[in-house]
Amino acid sequence: MARNCCNDCINCEMLIEDESIVVIKQHGFSETRSFIPAVKCMRFGQYATSIGELPKSTILDDMVWE
Repeated sequence: MARNCCNDCINCEMLIEDESIVVIKQHGFSETRSFIPAVKCMRFGQYATSIGELPKSTILDDMVWE
């Protein structure tokens, strides 16, 4: 996939810093949810735990099932 990304997320206007990733652990019929602070690229929809990881992140959803 060809992307026109500057890879300078700190200065990018498409960066959202106040996001979170929800980690859901299933235990039979109950579940446990934990929230991890994250950042999001609004242009490509990627999530990451830090700005440095964002250009290479493969997380495309704010919910992760374990």
